[in-house]
Amino acid sequence: MNKFKLLLAFVFSVTASLKTVAQEPVNPAALGGVMGTTDVVVSDIPGYVAALKENSQLFAVLNYSLAGFCEAVSGGVPGESLVFNFSNSLETALASYDTQLNDPAFASFVANLEPFRELVGSRQAQVIRPYTGPALTTWATRNLYVRAENPQAYIDAVGALESTARANGFADLTLMVQQEVGSGNTSDLLAVIAVSPSLARLGAALDAITGEGWAQDAFASVQAARSRITEDKIYRCQQIYPAI
Repeated sequence: MNKFKLLLAFVFSVTASLKTVAQEPVNPAALGGVMGTTDVVVSDIPGYVAALKENSQLFAVLNYSLAGFCEAVSGGVPGESLVFNFSNSLETALASYDTQLNDPAFASFVANLEPFRELVGSRQAQVIRPYTGPALTTWATRNLYVRAENPQAYIDAVGALESTARANGFADLTLMVQQEVGSGNTSDLLAVIAVSPSLARLGAALDAITGEGWAQDAFASVQAARSRITEDKIYRCQQIYPAI
């Protein structure tokens, strides 16, 4: 199996029972379950995104709920990006591999992606705190991977920080938390994804959380509950399926 088929297996690692309507922005508030990401370095980002969108019928074959593309703007090398997707369970995510690897349409799609990107790696994670913000078609995220000796204490602290921020002018900020599955990492590794409608709003939220008095106690609790940060990147993102 070559690396391009492996990429496809992870990019399309979702089948879901949730139905969405094309031409509408999708609010993933109900999308718990599993989030899969595929890390890539893309030489032609507009061309790569266009190729993903032009093959939306392949997402439909797998009953995809939501897929998106994020380009790193801080913390990555030029062209560093990720493709993410949602599944309602590990069962449906893993069961989709047979279709992905045996359907000739997928093989053709992989061949069309070859000029655009290099596969770096993949992750599967169970969603512990889901997205609960407004429906978005473009957005920004800060993706933070941390070690926490007491994961539940850290998750609770993140939830309290989100509530505090929303009560102080940042109702459009969501702090998702995920825990990786089958990645070789231990259970104390958590991913926290801060989601805002734009890079400017994300920056404003980060300024306030680290600098305003109302955030001091909540932010200190988050810092105390984690042992160290292992990865920290900022992305600008867009929805690629359903089509908009």
